[in-house]
Amino acid sequence: MCEPAAILAELQIFVTLEDGDVVMTGTPKGVDVIAAGDEFIGKVLLREQIFVSQTWLTVWFTRVRIFTRFHC
Repeated sequence: MCEPAAILAELQIFVTLEDGDVVMTGTPKGVDVIAAGDEFIGKVLLREQIFVSQTWLTVWFTRVRIFTRFHC
């Protein structure tokens, strides 16, 4: 598994990250393709209760595959 700092460093070679950007890595079993209009929900739990929750929709999505020699 790659450390988050290593993932972000590699990603920043290709794109500029801004406040509020979400970086998703990997594909858990059963996950499908992301499409415009898909809804995402992010939650932070504190002692098993929702501390903060945010929902957002994809406005557009371009499937990009970056091939790199980067390995963790």
